[in-house]
Amino acid sequence: MILEVFLDIFQAIAIGVGVGAATVGVAHILVAKADHFISPDEERLLRVDEYVIKSAFFILFFSQAIIAYFQLSGSSSITLELEDVITWSMLSIIFTTMVFIGYGVIRESHGIVVQLTTWYALAFISALPTNVPIRMDVFMLSFVFFTIFTLYIVAKVRSSLVTTHTTEVKQSRL
Repeated sequence: MILEVFLDIFQAIAIGVGVGAATVGVAHILVAKADHFISPDEERLLRVDEYVIKSAFFILFFSQAIIAYFQLSGSSSITLELEDVITWSMLSIIFTTMVFIGYGVIRESHGIVVQLTTWYALAFISALPTNVPIRMDVFMLSFVFFTIFTLYIVAKVRSSLVTTHTTEVKQSRL
């Protein structure tokens, strides 16, 4: 019982950190790439974002693995539920996009949006009360539409940030 509560709290913290880091990370990447040049300072900031996101992923992964161990061994009152299946699905999507971005299989701009929406889906599913029925097909369809919508929004924001010319900043006379 105490372990279950501890793991739930651990997962909530990991999901909160993952959502926050993914959101800030997307904003940082959009701003850093707006001028088509990533400065050393921007690069350091992006590495911190990446480290925090990966840390949140591994915390969530290991806490979910401990829960799965108790579910499969039958040595606990924890039962396998659809929420666990969805969590594992979302974790596999985050891991796959991390690997695909690292190897250049997908564009970073698309991969970060998929990761962002996946973290938000994890937050959504963990915030639902336990008595709310969830259908996997409806959840995944909603996730796909949310991802497409977020890709569109990020593309619009990116296009508004891109500078096509340089402007001079006038010095104030103070």
